[in-house]
Amino acid sequence: MHTELSETIYTVVCRAIREHDPAAFARGERWKPAGIAELQDRMIGLIHAVRQSSPRHPVDLQSTVCRGCEHQTACGYCLHRDNGNCILQKHLPTILAVVRDAVSHAAA
Repeated sequence: MHTELSETIYTVVCRAIREHDPAAFARGERWKPAGIAELQDRMIGLIHAVRQSSPRHPVDLQSTVCRGCEHQTACGYCLHRDNGNCILQKHLPTILAVVRDAVSHAAA
């Protein structure tokens, strides 16, 4: 997977999230919303996970994106996820739809 393609998909994901939730990205707050930097860092892994997924075997985002996230403790607890402030939790359908669409177009 090329880094350029993953960056393009990441940009489209961010734009789609902003369309659905204009307040998601606060001006001057680099790390808001929680998990956005981790999503960018793990976009290639997410793309691979989406390619391998099926209706019977959905994408496991917690092992793909959340693993190693600075917001998550070693035991797997995440205050942002628990409080409903995690980008993945709040916008999962949008993220998956954009990535699935990009993956299907890249394969065509």
